[in-house]
Amino acid sequence: MRVLFSGTLLLLTTTVFASQDYEVTVTTVNVWVRAVDKSGAPVEKLTQEDFEVYEDNQRMVVSCFDEISQNVDVVSAEQPATKKRFVLYLDLYNVTTPEWSLIQPKIIEFLQQISKHNYDVMIAAMIPQGRLGVIAPFTNDAARLGPVIEKATANAGRDAEIRNNEARIVDLLEELRSEGDNPADSLDDLTQISPRRDLNTRILKTVYGHAHQFAEEERYRTEFSVKALESFSAYLAKAAKNDHIVLLYVSGGFNSDPGRRYYDLIERVAENRGLNRDSFVLSVRAGDKKRSSQFNMEKLVQNSIGKLNRLNITLYGVNTRGLGLVSENISAKGDMASNEAQLLPAFLDSLRFMAEETGGISFQNSQNFKVGFDGILQDLGHQYQLCYSPPEHKAKGQYHKIKVVMKKPGVQTRYRNGYVD
Repeated sequence: MRVLFSGTLLLLTTTVFASQDYEVTVTTVNVWVRAVDKSGAPVEKLTQEDFEVYEDNQRMVVSCFDEISQNVDVVSAEQPATKKRFVLYLDLYNVTTPEWSLIQPKIIEFLQQISKHNYDVMIAAMIPQGRLGVIAPFTNDAARLGPVIEKATANAGRDAEIRNNEARIVDLLEELRSEGDNPADSLDDLTQISPRRDLNTRILKTVYGHAHQFAEEERYRTEFSVKALESFSAYLAKAAKNDHIVLLYVSGGFNSDPGRRYYDLIERVAENRGLNRDSFVLSVRAGDKKRSSQFNMEKLVQNSIGKLNRLNITLYGVNTRGLGLVSENISAKGDMASNEAQLLPAFLDSLRFMAEETGGISFQNSQNFKVGFDGILQDLGHQYQLCYSPPEHKAKGQYHKIKVVMKKPGVQTRYRNGYVD
């Protein structure tokens, strides 16, 4: 994958980076812990002795401990707060124009709020053409950021490919016919010659072939989106050295279950036509293309987003889809219509996996984006930082599980799940 930047993205002169490998030397693992009581209120004045940290079930020696409180509305000149890094990452590649029109003003309001908390803010974007770059370098001047957001444009054709793919499958499925009770059409004896059954078999092989192709395309889009973020984060870690970076990922999400829409459609229609009474026979008729191998989104997130944890980046997600998915279902009726509500979680899970992996949170299932942004500010308001020197690892590129044990009763914690070295 090439990660590119277009200097005309938002008609600004900006920091530019290209796709490459970044060597970032990190000798300490930072663990940011959110500690709350049963009501969700932050628990203050915990001590280092209240925490135990484990890596791969081995207890680590905590070498630093700090309680970070950021609930300051205005930074005073007499007591300046420590500088903090905040990155707004706009995944416009996976956001539609209607979604963007709803969230855009809320993002501007949020940037105005966060500037009061002494954050240096950077804005990066992956535009609809799949090019990625920094569109506003780190600044604490919120007035400079609003015009950048106003000029950004989303992906008007994000869902067009889904509608076109589904239309191709529906056109073929409409030719499927029930095979009835004719002995020649029996599903129990595939040696019998039956024109109707042979036609149905050819249709099944064709539509499953299409579904497999579409699933691979969706899988590539998901991997492309995750790898783009991984590449940007590596660049960011080098540019910001070892500072803790909060990254807000705004996106419509990407499919954690590629191809499900198409496979479900085929199997639903085949069942209604009486063609899949026996799943083995249906699989034979489909030419071993009944379903592609399952895609492991969590594993992809661990391998790619786990590197963000090693680079001291915490990710928060805001999903722009709200409660909708694809508004048009090619006017399909009956068994040809997809259940959009059942398909939506696959696009919400992606951001949730990413946020949970780094110890952040994800806002979804609503278009009341102010609530989501307020929740993120509240979450950042109070945290604990622990760090330790990791043990020597025999091989690089392995995932290492982190576990934080809270010894004080009644306190719930959230933290990054692990990292890839």
